[in-house]
Amino acid sequence: MSNLWDPVLLVLAYVLTPFCIIWTWVRFIRHSRLRDRSSWPSITALMLTTCSALLALAALAFSGATGGFAYYDPRLLRIFRIGLLLSSLASLAGLIGTAFRSPLRWQAPIASLGMLTFWFLAAVAE
Repeated sequence: MSNLWDPVLLVLAYVLTPFCIIWTWVRFIRHSRLRDRSSWPSITALMLTTCSALLALAALAFSGATGGFAYYDPRLLRIFRIGLLLSSLASLAGLIGTAFRSPLRWQAPIASLGMLTFWFLAAVAE
């Protein structure tokens, strides 16, 4: 049964999550209504999710430049902890943001949960 979910989770983490983050940023740029206080939790979720995604890209670049990480490398485990923390806080802010009407109401928590899935899969794969 777990073999059925492996490709679904990989597509979610590596394809749909970056697409969702980009789509959410496009919605943020296009809507001027996002400047009020009711959209702050969703904007916070989007920023934390973006920081988490940039951390993943930086870890990938660092890994490529240094020849990879050793098994259970403390630096890699610290990166996993920070990524999980950022995406967990983004998910919390995104869930708070669903209480307020804004254009990012549903996109921000979906993107943050996608990044949380990514970090969970990356940690489990280690």
